[in-house]
Amino acid sequence: MSLVLYFVSIFSFTFITFIIGKYIASCLKIENNDYQISNFAEYALFGIIFISFSALTLNFFTKLSPEVNTSFFIIFFLIALFSLVKNVAIIIKAVKYSILCSLITGVTLMFDNVNTPDAGMYHLPYVSILNIDKISIGINNIQHRYGFISILQYLSAISNNILFTKNGITISLCTLYSILIIFFFNEFKREKNNLLKFLSSVFLIFSLYEFNRFSEHGNDEISFMIYFLCILYFFKTIIYKNESFKKLILITGFSITLKTMLIFTIFLPIFIYFITKPKLKWFFNKVVFFSFILVSLWFLKNFLTTSCILYPASITCSESVIWSNSKKINPANPDKVSKSSEAAAKAWINWRNNNPEYKGSVYTYLEDVNWLKVWFKYHFKIIFKSLLILNFIIIFFLLIYRNIYDEKLKKIINLILVYNFILSLIWFLKFPIFRYGVGYIITFNIFCYLFFCNKIYIFKKNFVKNNSKKIALYFFIIVSSAVTLKHSIRIVENFYKSSQFPKITNKEVGIIKKVGDYFYIKKKRCFYSKLPCTSEPTHVGEIKNIYNYKIYIIK
Repeated sequence: MSLVLYFVSIFSFTFITFIIGKYIASCLKIENNDYQISNFAEYALFGIIFISFSALTLNFFTKLSPEVNTSFFIIFFLIALFSLVKNVAIIIKAVKYSILCSLITGVTLMFDNVNTPDAGMYHLPYVSILNIDKISIGINNIQHRYGFISILQYLSAISNNILFTKNGITISLCTLYSILIIFFFNEFKREKNNLLKFLSSVFLIFSLYEFNRFSEHGNDEISFMIYFLCILYFFKTIIYKNESFKKLILITGFSITLKTMLIFTIFLPIFIYFITKPKLKWFFNKVVFFSFILVSLWFLKNFLTTSCILYPASITCSESVIWSNSKKINPANPDKVSKSSEAAAKAWINWRNNNPEYKGSVYTYLEDVNWLKVWFKYHFKIIFKSLLILNFIIIFFLLIYRNIYDEKLKKIINLILVYNFILSLIWFLKFPIFRYGVGYIITFNIFCYLFFCNKIYIFKKNFVKNNSKKIALYFFIIVSSAVTLKHSIRIVENFYKSSQFPKITNKEVGIIKKVGDYFYIKKKRCFYSKLPCTSEPTHVGEIKNIYNYKIYIIK
């Protein structure tokens, strides 16, 4: 694909997202005569949320085929564009932001790879299932990881259409990353409140450093960038008492569909209620209704695909439905998956590879071995490296910004500190892989500094009196330049490859077994396949077809 067509594809998706997002903001009354959105990147974020919600809803009734997806994009784009006919300034601004966003997306995505190994194991295979079938009941029975799906896979699936072809699968994910980077930069640039400026700056620089490669963009990294957004909206609501509460509700609902661990974000709006004691009318609006429907449909999807509302929490599972995954023989059994996932997070694979004489299994590892010792040996150094960089970023901004700590917000800061400490503790005790809890760990770290910054002399002293914003901007330029240089080296090394987009298929993987006309079992990772696919042993013995809904049943 030529370089021009590459950027035109990315620009087209981004521009459509901005226009749809502006329309949705008006429809949900996120902005009105009394309140106008000042951070233009939010429109694209709302567009992404609506597109993801639409993909989830449509898949209950139809497969997300290229024809269906194309119709959706054209219809809603034209409706949104027609509503803006008299507002040429907004359209021009959307074009400018789309160009900027496309440049970030284009450079980040070009000649990179998809996330390894998750994309090949279950992200891309599930996207292909969405493209070829409407919701597949019990699909988790052929591959337990299909129970860990994020709404990002629905965003990818609906972006595979005639306009963007299969390249839309990766364009949409990387565009969301670019939108969030632009959002944090806008907040850093325009925010007057020093606490919000400080938080935006840390979130921006850390995200640029830690999440700058597309091959690192699994479900976890983007999800926790959204969590950072929730924290920002939480404090905006406390400080400004404006429409940020609606945004917090919307982003909270979206975050729950991104990752099971983010179910705890539901506490942020609850905290707002008890802190500000708002009128009940705050909770009776279109945004709350939309978010409720989004989360409800997501839980329904979970139940239909896994027989659990929150997989693999067995307390939320039903054994009475015919697609139940509760049979012990099933690799997708919630109790087995919960134990094996916890063991894997606690360095089971490292232990197994270095102790081949061990006779136990993944299910006995936590009982037989001191996992903490193994975890510290292999996992802690990865976390320590990232925290070292984070601490440098935090200290840098604490030294250049003035009056970050507001005594009026003391109780709120302490609350968020304790909240993130509890979430970090849950992460450590259950699934201590860095990417599973990076958002909680980072936020806890930040608020530890905020807790002490008013008590330590060095943080009270004003090292920079008048040029803090300029110094922060120079720091951003240095970091973004380093990231761009890193991408440029990769682009130059691969410039003569036939396609700039990441590879999403794997033709080298052969079929071991084919069950009916419905799915393969492959030797390695499935990637994007023509039929539903798994790379693990399956005990599915029957596939029923009821009203054109496929139901995968364990024998």
